[in-house]
Amino acid sequence: MKSTLVLLIIMAGTIVQSQPRVNWPEDTARAKEANALYKDAMLKKNYPEAITHLSWLLEHAPDFNPAIYIHGDKIYSELVRIENDPKDKQSLQNLHLSLYDKRILYFGEKERVLNRKALTAYKYWSKRARQSEPLLAIYDSIFAFEGNHLINSNLPAYMQVIRLNKNVLTMEGILYRYDLVKAIIEERGLQHKYGKIVDDILISSVTMDCDLVENRFGLSFINQETNSSAKRLVSLALAYNCKDFTAFWKALAMLNESQPNFNFTMLLASQKINQQSLQEARVFYQKALTLTNDAQKQSAIYLTLAQIRFRERRYLEARQLAKEALQLEPTSKEAHLLIGNLYLNSFDICKEGKTQAEDRAVFIAAYESFKKAGDIKLMKLAYNQFPSKVDLHWANLQEGEKFQIGCWINSTVTLVARQD
Repeated sequence: MKSTLVLLIIMAGTIVQSQPRVNWPEDTARAKEANALYKDAMLKKNYPEAITHLSWLLEHAPDFNPAIYIHGDKIYSELVRIENDPKDKQSLQNLHLSLYDKRILYFGEKERVLNRKALTAYKYWSKRARQSEPLLAIYDSIFAFEGNHLINSNLPAYMQVIRLNKNVLTMEGILYRYDLVKAIIEERGLQHKYGKIVDDILISSVTMDCDLVENRFGLSFINQETNSSAKRLVSLALAYNCKDFTAFWKALAMLNESQPNFNFTMLLASQKINQQSLQEARVFYQKALTLTNDAQKQSAIYLTLAQIRFRERRYLEARQLAKEALQLEPTSKEAHLLIGNLYLNSFDICKEGKTQAEDRAVFIAAYESFKKAGDIKLMKLAYNQFPSKVDLHWANLQEGEKFQIGCWINSTVTLVARQD
């Protein structure tokens, strides 16, 4: 029993010590009344009445307790919300913002409270042109503090404030602040949430050309070769369509190596195509096939691989890849066109020289593929190279007869003679 009593006394002391201190003014009775009345009005959501009693405390007992500022934040927010008169609304906004300064004066916690003030000021001042520079000053001050005090939502807000001041800031001033924001985003692992947002705001704030992207962000990446500098360079280079420099491709490859990405892999593949490095391009396209489940995208990749094999004169593999594309997207005109062109280009390598009718059967196969693609021009081109009736006669063949084409094609066509 004695030990239980001691424990209760200790607990009671802890509770008392943990409660915020109260500094009663000389008129204690009036203060107690105002404290009770504003809280009661606040519970009833009668904010005009609540501010009447809270204002007395703020004037006569500004160091009364931190709670009057915390509650004042809520009360002023509601008063601003329900006020319809523009001038009165601005007056309430100004009073609301002064509340944060007064709280810092009496209770400190400058970094944390200024963060809250910045968000509120952004809400009120971002649409007031004359307040854009004071708003920037508030945000500059909170980003100058050290530590982890910064509220995440202030990261994109700062960039918006920078955009509001783009006509008074130098390019270096904008980029310096952008770097601060991006560094915190990277440090906190918020790239997926805020990375694109702040990059887009930068793009709308700075008229940037490819020389600037290369010389500032490209050089920064070359000097650091970190994932963060690579991400920054790649995102800006893509946004400004600046890909024609070595640092970009190196950064892109570095990012894709550490974390394979379908779009990055496709870009790297296209670069190899442009460099005529077909074997390396195939490797990237085959990797891209594993990075998406989208049938249309996979079909397009198979078609591109087929085109590469076509260029390499690997016709049998090219046709097989085109058929893979058709399995995924049966209506692909491009796949049928490619197969038709494979046949069209096979006359010289497949002809045996026995008869014109047999050698020209490849054009019938080409015609059928062009027909599936709906390409009348190519159908006519193929048709004009069909065997003639004379050719069929001398080969002892007839129209309508099935004919097996050999060579790599190894397929059957129905013989048709061109009409001369």
